[in-house]
Amino acid sequence: MGKDIFDSISKFTNSSIATISDLWKDLASFVKNQVESTIKGMNFITRSEFDALKKLVIQNKIEMEKIKGKTVTESDIELELSKSVAAFEAKKKEEDSKKEYNKENPQK
Repeated sequence: MGKDIFDSISKFTNSSIATISDLWKDLASFVKNQVESTIKGMNFITRSEFDALKKLVIQNKIEMEKIKGKTVTESDIELELSKSVAAFEAKKKEEDSKKEYNKENPQK
């Protein structure tokens, strides 16, 4: 009789572990599908589209500077763009930090 109890406990434990494992796999699959679906719904551009747009911006900026009578190179414009992007990212990071702080420390 003691052996039957241990066999039952063993079967129950193995069954529970298999069920938990299956649930974990299902949950991981569900989360992966939700993330992929969310990302697909966003309006991201491809790297090649970004590079093409960047090239157009640089060419337009060079033309504008020529009209103004200034001489600039492509590398000058890329440096200017890099600085603008870095400034934007720093500002965004600061805003995100403030939002996070306000979430954690709500005003009374």
